[in-house]
Amino acid sequence: MIESAANNNNIPPHNETCSSSSSSCHETFMKRAIELSRQACSHAHGHNHPFGALLLDHTTQTIVLEAENTVMTDQDKTKHAELNLCSMASQKFSRDYLSEKCTLYTSTEPCIMCTGAIFWVGIGRVVYACSADKLREIVSRKQHNENEKSSGSLTIGCHEIFRERSRGLKVEVVGPVLEEEAAAVHEEYW
Repeated sequence: MIESAANNNNIPPHNETCSSSSSSCHETFMKRAIELSRQACSHAHGHNHPFGALLLDHTTQTIVLEAENTVMTDQDKTKHAELNLCSMASQKFSRDYLSEKCTLYTSTEPCIMCTGAIFWVGIGRVVYACSADKLREIVSRKQHNENEKSSGSLTIGCHEIFRERSRGLKVEVVGPVLEEEAAAVHEEYW
């Protein structure tokens, strides 16, 4: 399920613009991203993966878009929460708006595919909860314990990819924020 939250903002406004050092501000919006990850699991008979993302206009402290993982709902393995959000954002907003006024909050550090989408759409800041390393540890342990075969994954952190920036876009990356809360959702799912 993907929903636009432009006129459905249940998060109280803040008087400050969230910065790298403003963890309480980041926590408010991260809690919503983590809730979206829980919601994702409740769709497609509990088979969508636990990932959620939102786009914040940090100049007005307004959530302008929300998205969930829909890989099972849409029967498409590319329907990650961040990619769904980037697709909507690129259709709705200008690159200048996204790079200068928006922050993407995501329940888990973006994968390679989603990091590429964030870059190409032009979002200027990413804040994540559960790190790629933590997710890899959880999934690896859970699959090993249940004797499941891993299909493998590409788990390079978005920090590494954005460090190799080009075309003049600098993407600020903040995280992990509320990692244990986000990791708990993965512990329940995987």
